[in-house]
Amino acid sequence: MKTLNNTQHKNRLKAFILTYCSSANNRHSNQEIKFIKSKTKIDNLAQIYCEINKHNDYQIIQKIVSCIDKYGYTKHEIENLLNDIKEMIEINSGYSLLQLNTYRGLKHILR
Repeated sequence: MKTLNNTQHKNRLKAFILTYCSSANNRHSNQEIKFIKSKTKIDNLAQIYCEINKHNDYQIIQKIVSCIDKYGYTKHEIENLLNDIKEMIEINSGYSLLQLNTYRGLKHILR
């Protein structure tokens, strides 16, 4: 089994968070999927979708907060992550209210 380094863990967490925000409105546009893949260099998001679908929102948020601490995200990295989330939810010509609320919640929790 291949061991992931800290950068790979952060990249996978970024894909997890972006996918979670994308799925807030129960739809994933092709543009959102392309965006996530371009930002994370992860080609197959199926495993991440399955992981998200196994948990409720509370469990997912707990996992995100735990991993942010575990991998030692800096304030700058958190700001970049939040900017990527915001950019992703703007892709489809405007905000989905559910995605926007997910972004706002994560912004509040992570800052």
